[in-house]
Amino acid sequence: MPYEFRAEDWLTTAQAAELLGLSAGSLRARRSEGRERLPHIRVGNTVLYQRAPVERAAERGAGQ
Repeated sequence: MPYEFRAEDWLTTAQAAELLGLSAGSLRARRSEGRERLPHIRVGNTVLYQRAPVERAAERGAGQ
């Protein structure tokens, strides 16, 4: 079964960072250093995070 890409299931780096209580730069640094394990994909120069895992991490206070 092919995957249906739904834009509402994904967040930009800025959106994910806001939910986590971080700056976008901090989230980018964590990702590049391997300290951030949230599922994400790269589309050209844009990185998109899966919404559900980011929301769960935000509920746990994982950005702090």
